[in-house]
Amino acid sequence: MQIPAKLGRTFTAGRPRDPGRDQAILAATRELLAERGYAGFSIEGVAAKAGTAKTTIYRRWQDKHDLLVAALNDHVPRYPEIAEADSLRGDLIAHASRLATLLNGFDGRLALGVTQARPDDAGIAEELERTTPSGARLPERVISRAVARGELPAPVDRGLFEEIVSSPLTLKMIRRQPIDDDYVAHVVDDIVLAAFRSSAGEA
Repeated sequence: MQIPAKLGRTFTAGRPRDPGRDQAILAATRELLAERGYAGFSIEGVAAKAGTAKTTIYRRWQDKHDLLVAALNDHVPRYPEIAEADSLRGDLIAHASRLATLLNGFDGRLALGVTQARPDDAGIAEELERTTPSGARLPERVISRAVARGELPAPVDRGLFEEIVSSPLTLKMIRRQPIDDDYVAHVVDDIVLAAFRSSAGEA
């Protein structure tokens, strides 16, 4: 294909980008970050994992930062569906267990790799927070059903759940300790429910 140019010159159009190659590079970026963390992440490593050349990557993304941001922006976390329970405790256990499942899996390792970037590149961590919604956000209907059943005297700030649950579960992930059902139940029974009941009516 000939593209006319000024001064009577012509240029030949380059080969169009292959979307499949782009996706392979972005997937390799996420896998490498999850496997080795930010400290072990490199363009060379991505190229080797994706089976491509470094020059192919640099033609698409300027540097490591741009590549990581693109890979995170392209990632869609998989959230398991949650069935409604017949009690506030059951709902809280279900939502906390979903977060535990995410943290125990690939998304948890990916998030851990990103948190290591914060001292060197805060923009990477900010991108993860922007593009990856928390799996711990509690639907408003959970609170309204609990009030209707008489389990809470009044509505509470549902944001408390995310604040309280995320910290201990994430700490377990950072320490590479398993997040099992007993620990989830402990967090809900001894921390979350106590906080909800003490703050009821203050939301």
